[in-house]
Formats: sequence, C-alpha cells, structure tokens
Amino acid sequence: MSIHSMIQRAIGSATGYGRNVRAVCPVCRMKGHSTKKKNLNYDRQTNIWFCYRCHVHGVLYGQVSRQSYAPQDTGDEVSFGPPDHWAELYAVNSIACQKAKEYAVNKRKLNPIHIAQARLGTVITRSPPEKGEQDWRNRLIVPVLSVSNEWLGYVGRDITGKSDLPYMYVRGMLRGKLLYNQRALYEPSQTPVYIVEGTLDAVYLWPNAVALLGMWTDEQIDLLVETERPLVVLLDGDAWKKGEALADILKMYGKQATSVRLGPRLDPDDYTRDQIEQMVKW
Repeated sequence: MSIHSMIQRAIGSATGYGRNVRAVCPVCRMKGHSTKKKNLNYDRQTNIWFCYRCHVHGVLYGQVSRQSYAPQDTGDEVSFGPPDHWAELYAVNSIACQKAKEYAVNKRKLNPIHIAQARLGTVITRSPPEKGEQDWRNRLIVPVLSVSNEWLGYVGRDITGKSDLPYMYVRGMLRGKLLYNQRALYEPSQTPVYIVEGTLDAVYLWPNAVALLGMWTDEQIDLLVETERPLVVLLDGDAWKKGEALADILKMYGKQATSVRLGPRLDPDDYTRDQIEQMVKW
C-alpha cells in the first residue's frame, strides 16, 4: 500500500467535524514507532496533511470528502479585567512594583520601554486572596490583550523563585485559541516575527514576537498563516525539534518560515537580539 493510500485510510477513519482532524500517523507506525497519539493532522479546507512527530507531509486532492466541514463560529471568546489590586509597573510607586521591576529588568533583561508598552504589572496588596481564588501576589503579571486592547487573560510569573508554580494562567483563559501580542502579525512590515513559547520571551523581543502560551494548536496555526510577515520559530533550546516541525507546517501553508536552534537548556534571553538575528537562516 502506498503512503498516499495509508494517509487516506487513516484520515478517512478519523473523527471530528471541524476544519482540522487528527489521526494516528501510519508512517510513524511503519517506521517502528508504536504510538496511539494522534500526531497526524489533516486540514479539510486545504487538504494539507502533516505529522507533528515524523514531519512527513503532503496534500490529498479530492480524496477526502469535505462535506462535513463548516467553519465554526466559536462565540466563546472570554474577556477579563486585571486581577484585584493590579497596577502597571511604571504607573505606581510601591514596594511590590519595585520588586517586580527588579525581576523584569535584572533577571529577565527586559527593556523598561518594552515593559511599559506591554503593560506589565503586579499586585500591590499583602492581603491573601479569598479561599479558592488564585494568588497573584509576588508575580510579574503579563496582560494578554486583543488587538483592540481588551483583556483576554493574563499570565503571572513568580518573582521569588520559591513557588511550585512558576507560571500561572488565569482560570478560563482560552490560551489555545489566541497568541500573545497577536497584533504583531497584522503590522505592515517585512521584519520577521519571532514565534516563542512564553510571554516574557516575547517581551524580550518586543514588538516583533508572539508567544504560543504552550504547545501550539490548530487555531494558533490558523492565526499565524494569516500574516504577511516572515516567521521565525524560536523555541527554547530543548524544544528545537518541535520548532523545526512548526516551521515545516507553516511552510506547507506557503509561509516564509524558518526555525532557529538554540543551545541545550538555553532560552532566547540567553542571547542578544543581534546574536539571534545572525542565527536566522532562510
């Protein structure tokens, strides 16, 4: 049986009524990888298929019915306000703001101008939250804003080094359906946009970076392929294989995309911006 036929059979047996469906990759199995994970993705609108694991990819023309595909209006975008007692770092003079500034500038090497533009803040109260509520004290809070500056959620980075939860996402944020600093994708520029993992990496490369807020999703890929700007995947050093896979996916959609492999256990802020630019190869 040809690879084309195997892919057709795998996709034909997949379930789901959205634009993208997932199935177990028969090529991975053929190569001896025993897995039940659905790493094979098929886009019913473009007929493009690819495997997140082995990077095999192709196009099925007229082989799988698209009758079940209908664009979905999710209607579930959730808006938030900032947490109680929140203040922007450069708008309020307080001990809490000062500690968060020191962490942002000295530890994370963030430019104060970019901190202000990204509206980074912190909670300026010592009072514990009510039972069952998330505790945002001693955290650098990064707002996740829409293009029109509405709050879609926020992320809190522990600044003490003592928390068992270094990063905390506000409950209910639909992070798989959005990108941090998504507005960068719509800027009329040919300067590359960096695709990074975390919000603070994006602020480090501000304003030309978006953050995935975790492992990428099909919805985020849909957002990325809309941009006219070149795309550089810049994941942490230990995730370079995932970075190559994401760049391959974007290329399949006709995007000008590449990935950068950082050193083992190194993050984007372990390099200067000039060093990162020099590592980009098209």
